[in-house]
Amino acid sequence: MGLLLLQRKTWTSQVDELKGAIADAHETLQREKAAHLLELSEALGRLESTQKALELEKQCVLDVSYQLSVIISICYSSKFLSNWWFAQQRNISMWCFCIWNLQKNYFKGFLSLSGELFEMHFML
Repeated sequence: MGLLLLQRKTWTSQVDELKGAIADAHETLQREKAAHLLELSEALGRLESTQKALELEKQCVLDVSYQLSVIISICYSSKFLSNWWFAQQRNISMWCFCIWNLQKNYFKGFLSLSGELFEMHFML
């Protein structure tokens, strides 16, 4: 009977050691699980902030693209208007030149007519 008690005592101590080892392993597992859950939540937070930043970047690209198209349309409008104004100025300068030529020819004719009248006046 003594041998059985000794054997029982040995097994009890081994069971207690195994229970302690299991408790340590379980505690280590719980700590590692908590650490992994914390890392996972941080990674999900970074993913969410990265997705928000990406959406913001996409919106910024769309806004810049729209503004660029507005600027390009303004440039084309300005080019059209400047070409139109240049054409108008060219027409005005052409008309001024024509009027100047008419006035020059008129004065030449007037002077020649005045000279003829002057000669006729003194010839009488």
